[in-house]
Amino acid sequence: MFKLTTIALLFSILLATLRETAAIEPPSASPVHPRAGVVEAPAPGLGEPIPTERELDLFIQGEGYFRINQGNGEFRYTRDGSFRKDPNGDLVTADGFRLEPSISVPPVALEVAIATDGAVSARVPGTEQLQTIGQILLTRFNNPEGLRREWLTCFRVTEDSGWGVNLAPGTQGVGLLRQGYLETLDRSPRGLGR
Repeated sequence: MFKLTTIALLFSILLATLRETAAIEPPSASPVHPRAGVVEAPAPGLGEPIPTERELDLFIQGEGYFRINQGNGEFRYTRDGSFRKDPNGDLVTADGFRLEPSISVPPVALEVAIATDGAVSARVPGTEQLQTIGQILLTRFNNPEGLRREWLTCFRVTEDSGWGVNLAPGTQGVGLLRQGYLETLDRSPRGLGR
């Protein structure tokens, strides 16, 4: 058990590092990624949480997906919660795509706190209290297995998945968020193994 958890943690850290250094190309704006291709595959299952202690890493405990703005009018969906701030302070994926709805962290923020219900707060110099700066929503699909995989952790809507519903975490069957954790890649039949 310990070895498997350690290997999964190392793999997640390696994947995040590769993305940050641009060794892995982000998904293209076209429906087919030039390297990986579009693969009909079920959405990932629910992996296990791995602690990272990074304040912008988020684990979805239960059902739901983060909605990602591709910058071309299209959206994709992921359970990969390894977010960072771009130069404008917006929360973006490791590939630089903006979380939707957009959350902008003040550049002088000393601390960012993300509650289990998705409320995002920041503490700025001169204040002791956290101030709410946004709300993370999760997207729930009636048939997540109908999503089309476009990249290792990126999915698009299909007729089979249906259009998702954006909800606050912890409401109407959507999971809760855990700050400072990432999700292991699921190797079960419902996950990446198929």
